[in-house]
Amino acid sequence: MNRWHMLLWLFLAAGGLLPVARAQEGDSCPVYVTAALQSVQTACANVGRNQACYGNNAVIAEFWQERSDLVFSTPDDRVALVDLRRVVTAPLDLDKRLWGVVVLKAQANLPMTLPGQSVTFLLMGDATLENAVEPDAALLPITPVQAVVASNANLRSLPSTTANILGSARAGDTLAIIGLDPAAIWYEVEQIDGTHAWIRSDLVTVAQPDLLVDLPVVDDSAPRFAPMQAFYFNSQSGDLACNQAPNALVIQSPENFSVLLNINGLEIRIGSTVLFTSFVQPDGTRLLVGTLLEGTLDARYQAFALDLTQPGQSFAVTLNAEGQVDETSQLVDLGVNATVAANIQSGCSSVANNPLLPAPLPPNACDFAVNYQTTSKTGGSGDLSDVGPGDPCTLAAKRLVNLRGGPGLSYPWNGQLLEGERAAPDGYALDEANQRWWRLSNGLWIRNDLVEQAGACDALPLITAVPEPPPPPTPRVTGSQIYEITHSCADLNNVRAGETIVFQRGIGRWPTPEEKAAALAGVTATITIDGAPLDVYYEGTTLHTGDGVPDGYGDRARANWTATPGTHTVSVFWSAYTGSDSCTFTISG
Repeated sequence: MNRWHMLLWLFLAAGGLLPVARAQEGDSCPVYVTAALQSVQTACANVGRNQACYGNNAVIAEFWQERSDLVFSTPDDRVALVDLRRVVTAPLDLDKRLWGVVVLKAQANLPMTLPGQSVTFLLMGDATLENAVEPDAALLPITPVQAVVASNANLRSLPSTTANILGSARAGDTLAIIGLDPAAIWYEVEQIDGTHAWIRSDLVTVAQPDLLVDLPVVDDSAPRFAPMQAFYFNSQSGDLACNQAPNALVIQSPENFSVLLNINGLEIRIGSTVLFTSFVQPDGTRLLVGTLLEGTLDARYQAFALDLTQPGQSFAVTLNAEGQVDETSQLVDLGVNATVAANIQSGCSSVANNPLLPAPLPPNACDFAVNYQTTSKTGGSGDLSDVGPGDPCTLAAKRLVNLRGGPGLSYPWNGQLLEGERAAPDGYALDEANQRWWRLSNGLWIRNDLVEQAGACDALPLITAVPEPPPPPTPRVTGSQIYEITHSCADLNNVRAGETIVFQRGIGRWPTPEEKAAALAGVTATITIDGAPLDVYYEGTTLHTGDGVPDGYGDRARANWTATPGTHTVSVFWSAYTGSDSCTFTISG
């Protein structure tokens, strides 16, 4: 069935349209849209990680399984992304005062050791977002288990000594374990950038091995995504009711983090703010259109490569009948298309200087002309039949492959060859697994099994003077520790300036999630450092266990703080109770 073949939704205009004063009939569209966005800002403040918030009417949600506790029908309603299958927002209707807006906070591949960081989604207008990550396959948040590397070790892509080497760890490094292979011979670890790798269990020492039983067992090599890290997006591309109300999806990654998303089958890495819309060409072909608002975006698929670095740079890629990117997809140039350009400019203006995003764009961020990127390297057939045995050695890539700065996977990649693209090597070297790597004339390296070869390749010399691999990044242990705010902060006296601390304080043990939700309705927490409030986020419904009391459901408030030298006092106050918990600690320089 066509993925975009939807049920006919009836958007009801009754009840609770905007929790602000109703606009007068004569008010203009900009006034209404501004009021709507202000309403969303109020309704969706402090959205938790891996949650969706109903921002403004009208929105329709569909869940993987119907449950009585899943309610998403009025502003400020919130649900976990793992439960959300599809969400549809309504186009602007000024007569009924309707314009659907939803705010989502997704983990994507952000480190679990920094729980306060999220990818922000803002879905607006006549648009649909469908979760491609089913609940049973979703990578859910867990509490990493700390381990110390006993001796220098390789980090691999899979739990096998024959798997690709992604990097290395040195003796004494601290790693965050997030999973086990079925035999518990290998540990899956999370790296600083949120990517995952594997290390043999006999190469590390786990301080609290009893905590390993709480980690997931990973029994396959398929890519795993957090909820809404992979999704399908569709929007209607008709003329806008007014230029202030787009039909679009805006995504912003946290500052200093690059996140990987799978959008309609296209893997895109963003370290930025990006706007997506879609468009149907006169021949009926649907396009996914992405525009960089700030930062960077890159993607690689089959015969095209995308590298966007300037605001206004855009791409339009054709989708198949199911609304996905596939092997037939191509980049196209829409030229000067007023409808698409209006959606892009309108979407940018809606989030410029608007606190709906953690890092609002400056007012002049939308002063750009849309510039489509359609050029990329051209591959080839891969046929080397025209290269004779005595001709210079010629290679042709079997598929899209990376070029690296040295003969091994521990070297950074600095370029690519497209499928069928040719290259001329001038020698080769062997890696630690005795695998041959060809050095190309541009000084970059490619692995032998990724290319076809023809010509006098056997005559090329063995290169022994190869560059040293770069040292592995210094692991950041800080931020992976979460400190419970009690009457003692003794552990914090070992923290040094510049390290990131995650403070937390739990609340409540109610027998059921429903009782917890009722008891904590409207309850908030304040976390301060030396009397100054920190930005607080909430873990959501959590089963609290241990401590010699019955298990029960509650919540946790958390806040991040970058340590500075001196003596400090951290305090937490829940609005439902009198008094607070505090402790004092000293940070060395």
